[in-house]
Amino acid sequence: MTQGRKFIFAIDAIGRNGKRFFGEVMLLFVSLLMLSIAFFLNIQSHYSKITLEQVLKKKPEMVGTLMVDNFYTKEALSFYEEALNSKEIDSIGPLGTGGTAIIPELYQIQEGHQQGFCDSNYGNMVEFHYVKQGIFSLCNVSLEKGKFLTEEELKKKNVIGLYLGYAYKDIPVGTTYQYKPSKGECMNFEVLGILKKHSRFVGTQVFVGSNVWKTKLYDNLDYAAFMVQPNITDAMWLFDVNSSYSFEEGKEKLEELAKKHKVDIQIGNMGVDIKHGERDSKNFQNLMMELFFLLGTTTVICLLSFQIMSIWKRESEYGILYAVGAGTKDIVSIIVWENVIKLIAAFLLMVIVSILFVKYYVGGTSEEVSLMIDILSQHVYGKTALIGVGMVALGIVFPIIKLSKKSPVQLIFQS
Repeated sequence: MTQGRKFIFAIDAIGRNGKRFFGEVMLLFVSLLMLSIAFFLNIQSHYSKITLEQVLKKKPEMVGTLMVDNFYTKEALSFYEEALNSKEIDSIGPLGTGGTAIIPELYQIQEGHQQGFCDSNYGNMVEFHYVKQGIFSLCNVSLEKGKFLTEEELKKKNVIGLYLGYAYKDIPVGTTYQYKPSKGECMNFEVLGILKKHSRFVGTQVFVGSNVWKTKLYDNLDYAAFMVQPNITDAMWLFDVNSSYSFEEGKEKLEELAKKHKVDIQIGNMGVDIKHGERDSKNFQNLMMELFFLLGTTTVICLLSFQIMSIWKRESEYGILYAVGAGTKDIVSIIVWENVIKLIAAFLLMVIVSILFVKYYVGGTSEEVSLMIDILSQHVYGKTALIGVGMVALGIVFPIIKLSKKSPVQLIFQS
């Protein structure tokens, strides 16, 4: 019997036992879904640190967050410039988000891809990340075209610099825009560079407790726009310490400079924030893991029992196949085909449901949704599929061994 005939026979058997097949698929689907949730909960507490280590040039323990209370003053700007040039600090700068400057050419590209961090009541504004030039040295971000200018080079140009995501790649470097607000001075912009495709960046929003995301990550900057301001425009900063110094030495230097320039600051450590978040969420995750393990184990036992009974109830079919010349390998192949089809159907259903759940129920920004889907695709689905194969194999091995020990007559008349 060819594999094609075995496959057709398996499809025919599924059609004749539709309700039973649907029940087994749903049980397998529930089992896989429970397993994927358990894996997700186990991985999520470590994933932010893993991702941060990929995005940052240094380990999170060497990166700090900085809250500058009087960030809008000249003293804060002087503090920034001296900190940027100090030997203890490699990179430093504010990173804010918001909407500004109605630039039609940029808005037409970004429209529909905004992240929701600016007020839509103010019209068709382009969403920007407000930064200082020093912040770009902190992350593993590079340009498709253009170059990162120094603070001095940007001052000489006397423009507000723009670094745009890959979606804006058709805009030539050097393109200038002018925006005239109803009040205030005219704003002159120049495109300084285009980021490489799927560039990632780290933000300053830190969560605590059982929340999944310890640090805000911008996982896909293709539609992002960075505005390099001449002034300080945000209270939240990031910095990293030179590898020749400890984080404490870098912290002490910043505190010394803050005192010198009469700037009020609060310093945090990204690595410490992650550890605190992991500690706070550990009990919650353990509880959820125990719950889903219990439910998953119960469902798996039910599924295996269902599969074994299904094969035993159809012994007469297999007896007839034996009687017309089919061998044990043919019977095994047919049973395997049936279960492979069930596994594929259940797995695809689990993937669809999990993605829809993340997108429409869990929600969040597109970066957060993208990160959760990354966790599922890179760390969960593969393990779940392997265990699904093991579950199906366990469910068919014992009945196949029993079938092989019976004659066709026994299978037909004892069924």
